[in-house]
Amino acid sequence: DGTELVTNVGVAADAREVTRREDEDRSEQDRKERLEAEAKASEERFEEITKRWETLRPKAGAEELHTLLMKQKAACDAMIDEKNKLTNELQQMLKIGRA
Repeated sequence: DGTELVTNVGVAADAREVTRREDEDRSEQDRKERLEAEAKASEERFEEITKRWETLRPKAGAEELHTLLMKQKAACDAMIDEKNKLTNELQQMLKIGRA
């Protein structure tokens, strides 16, 4: 009877560990997928921002250049904000996973 109790405790501990590892693997896969999606989206946004530079005409006036530059800056700032948000979310996920 004592041996069975010890065996049951060991089996329960093993089951919890298997569940923990499965949860950890799913979380890691989720993080990887989010990072891959973010990388693809960032690349597309970067290409869009880069293409805007090509539209600048050498003869454009200072005011027009300033306006276009401010639009570029806003697009870059938005991309950085999105990356910071994702970084914070992933850091929180990692903290929760370790708790």
